[in-house]
Amino acid sequence: MAPEAGSLTAGSRPGDGIRFENVGFTYPGAETPALTGISLHLRPSESLALVGANGSGKTTLIKLLTRLS
Repeated sequence: MAPEAGSLTAGSRPGDGIRFENVGFTYPGAETPALTGISLHLRPSESLALVGANGSGKTTLIKLLTRLS
């Protein structure tokens, strides 16, 4: 079974911001996911700080938000 891939480039409510709902990501060849069950909603003009230990998925989350992964 192939993993699900997103296809939307615009949300159902433009201007609502960015939403992740139960997002997970595993790098190719990895045995364990880098992210699991991430949900967040960033509204326009809001700020977000990502804080965590090395290897906790901060960079992976940013890559997914910016469509670099």
